Amino acid sequence: MSRSYREMVERGRRQHGAKFDESALAPKWRYWYEQQRRIKVRTPYGEEITGTVSSTTGWRPSFMLMRRSNAMGSSDLLDSRDQLVGVWDGRQYRAPLPHEMAANPYRGTDRRKRSTLIHVKAHTRSKPR
Repeated sequence: MSRSYREMVERGRRQHGAKFDESALAPKWRYWYEQQRRIKVRTPYGEEITGTVSSTTGWRPSFMLMRRSNAMGSSDLLDSRDQLVGVWDGRQYRAPLPHEMAANPYRGTDRRKRSTLIHVKAHTRSKPR
């Protein structure tokens, strides 16, 4: 189950026309918006928070971190200053893999190629010295 960043932008352009502005959508969170996986983020103030990446609505949307699936009201907005520090693997938060740290690792690839891309990257890492 995933959602498409591109579809969200197209929907915003249809609703708001020329007024739509995607500049507040930091590229480093696009992958996590589509994946809908729980992550741990460190804010510029040193606080570590967990949740899933979602987006606000309106003519200038932003990415936000939803702490719970049934959360309503307050949420934390994400921007380029926030850092990804962990990814939920089903039992605990682990350090993100190199391809998960990239700003937008799948730019220009379609969904069918993603699993192959991950497999190739996992086997092409340089060996430790």
